[in-house]
Order: sequence, then C-alpha cells, then structure tokens
Amino acid sequence: RDIAQRKKAEDAVRVIQAKMAQDIELARRVQLELLPKLPKSPRVDVHCLYYPANLVNGDSYHLEWRNEGKLLCGFLIDVTGHGMATALQTASINVLLREGAAAKLPLLGQLRWINARAAKYFTEGAYVAMLAFELDFTLRELRYAGAGIAQFYANGTKIETPGMFVGMWEDAEFTLGVLTVSEGDTFYFLTDGFTDALAQPETAGIGLPEGEDFKAHVAMLEELAGSGTLKDDATGICLQIK
Repeated sequence: RDIAQRKKAEDAVRVIQAKMAQDIELARRVQLELLPKLPKSPRVDVHCLYYPANLVNGDSYHLEWRNEGKLLCGFLIDVTGHGMATALQTASINVLLREGAAAKLPLLGQLRWINARAAKYFTEGAYVAMLAFELDFTLRELRYAGAGIAQFYANGTKIETPGMFVGMWEDAEFTLGVLTVSEGDTFYFLTDGFTDALAQPETAGIGLPEGEDFKAHVAMLEELAGSGTLKDDATGICLQIK
C-alpha cells in the first residue's frame, strides 16, 4: 500500500512538471513572437541581441519606424526577477509599448504614459528598467531617456542615463538627452547582462572603442553571450548610422 501511494504521488509530480514545462515553452514562444521584425533601412544598420539566461527572458526590446522611415523609436526593457511571473510582466510591458506607440506621444510622454499604467502589472518590490530612444534622421539627432538602465555606448563613449525605474512611482521623472548623429556613428544599448559582464576584469579589455568595425563588435557581443560567462539575461540593440 505504501509503495502504491508513493508511486501515485510521483506520477502526480511528473504530470505537474510536464505541464509546467509546456507552459514555459509556450511563454518562450510568445516572448519570441513579440519581438519586432524591422525591414532593412538605407539609413541605419540595426542588429538586435536576445539571450535569455533561462528558457524565458526578463529582458525584451521594442523597435518601430515612424514618419515614413525617418524616425526609429526604440525601447530596451529589463524586468526584475526570473521565471514565469517575470515573463508575463515582460509581455505586459510589450503590450503597453504598443499601446503607447499608437498614441503618437513624444519620447518623455511615452515613458510617463507607460509608467502611469505599469504598476498594476507588478507585485510589491518588482519593477522594470528601461531605456528609450528616438533616432531622428530629419534632425540628424538621437534623443534618449533612461528609466533604470543607466548607460549606453555612443561611438565608444559611455553615456550616463539617470532616471527612475518604471512601475515604482506614479510621479516618476525622466530626463531627455540629445546627441547629434553623423554617418558611421555607432550606438549600443545593452541590458546589465552585457554591461556587468563587460565590467569584469577578464572582459574589461574588450570594450566598445570608437572607430572599430561595427560587425566585429556585434560578433564580439554574440561570442560573449555564447561563452557561458553571462550571469543574467542579456539583450541589446546595436545601431550604425549609414
């Protein structure tokens, strides 16, 4: 009788584990499907990096063209935590980004709009770090605002992007920065899976120096992601102006 009861319990555990595996695989496919697929542009080379630490990802990104291909809008996303709850929160933020894009708000307006609605998707202590940007080919400038992701690289220089996390305070404030862009300029927007690894002594010499080959840098980041040294989800948006 004891053996039969134990076998019944073990069978029940296996059924639950199989169902959880199916749910995780479904969440993984949904996350991949939500990632944007941009057409090629004569104005900029775009290469996106997406490397979950586990099957589902707390990172994501959103990209879209506006103004007949003259304005590239982007958001880099890093939701705290791991697992199914984080995957659901990441999907929710992606939905908010699409809704915010439909409102045609300026960059800071979009961040404030998303922040005002994001809190309902997060439990206490959970939040999302973001970095938003607009690459404007009419004005030849990059506008950017940090919301928890504190830096990006522009032509090999680290640009600080202070700003409050999204979903923690209803009255969070964000600051707009502006850079002039020229042919050949490179920009790397990376989550902390990449930036933390690049700050380690064994990889600090890699860097993203100005003037080096863009494709080589992207390949370096891909190699770093495949090396097994990353300790967190790693996502990036890499741009080179043509």
